[in-house]
Amino acid sequence: MGQSSGEIIALASVFTFLAIVAVALRTWARKKTKQPLAADDYLSYAAVVVMCGVLTTPLIIICALDNFGNHIKTTPTGEPLPPSHRYNVCQLVLEVCGYVPIALAKCSILMFYKRIFRGAMLAAAVWTLMGLTIAWCTTFFFGTLFECTPIDKSLSLPPGSPGVKCIDMVKLFYAGASTDVILDFAILLVPLQPVLKLQMPPRQKFGVLLVFLTGALAIAASITRLVEFVYAGRQLRAGNPDTTYFVAPTVYWTMIEAALCIIAVCLPSLRPIFRGVSTENLLNSLRSALSLHSNSRPSTYRDPSFDEQIRKESGASEFAMLEQPYQGTNQYETTAFKGPEKVEGKDDMPDRGILVETTISRNA
Repeated sequence: MGQSSGEIIALASVFTFLAIVAVALRTWARKKTKQPLAADDYLSYAAVVVMCGVLTTPLIIICALDNFGNHIKTTPTGEPLPPSHRYNVCQLVLEVCGYVPIALAKCSILMFYKRIFRGAMLAAAVWTLMGLTIAWCTTFFFGTLFECTPIDKSLSLPPGSPGVKCIDMVKLFYAGASTDVILDFAILLVPLQPVLKLQMPPRQKFGVLLVFLTGALAIAASITRLVEFVYAGRQLRAGNPDTTYFVAPTVYWTMIEAALCIIAVCLPSLRPIFRGVSTENLLNSLRSALSLHSNSRPSTYRDPSFDEQIRKESGASEFAMLEQPYQGTNQYETTAFKGPEKVEGKDDMPDRGILVETTISRNA
């Protein structure tokens, strides 16, 4: 797939922005319901901060300054130019720290499950997956950090240089990406049984289930990341020197997975923001707005049968009526202005006056 440094910068900016918006909306939803922040909220904050610091920022730097994402630059004789020290440092940060925001997002969703669901088996599953996630992140964080030793020489010399010892990086990347996919599938299965047992209409239950299944987007990203690692590993084993080009997808798909994990973590918490928002409510608001607009000028037509009904019910000999939307619903307030009426037993009361009767009718 074709790519360029500019496209990667745009991709990183968009997904980082979406993750930040998701976390901001999550905070708004918590404040709207006047609920205190919980552990899953703080973990989502940590995930988005770490993602911005160790994924988005170094990725944009090496794309803008070191040709990352484009084909490698060569000398006039066709020899590939060695990468800069800045490039090596940023790439090491991306490889080592890429596991951290993903692990924080996984722990956030697990703590969210623990907070809203009850049951000893579910709690055991949550704590087990939490431990596996922390072990996964710790193992591959330090494994990637010390893939080449000593670290200072590995940042200035290519792998295989005298004095630099490296493990098989390709196998390490395969292991990290494949176990990531397995963990994602396991976490996705946790809420299925509790949701299916909920006592609610099937349509509403399906909607709740669909919200939790948005984590499948992160699984799709992790699978794509694994595929890109396999492709990059084959290129490395074949001795392809164009590392700035074929390694780039493994990095930006890591960033995309982290962003989608954060978004998926926040979506189940956003329901209070969108509660009451439906197509029916929007249509009712539109009808009310149109009715207000039409009532701003006098109407030239009125259904005679409706007038006759009001006359019979109110007994008014002379009347006028005014209809207007009632409290933002599809009901209308109908006011009948009744003509002069003699009040029995009140001879001293003048037979002048207006009796106002108000009824509420629903618009058909």
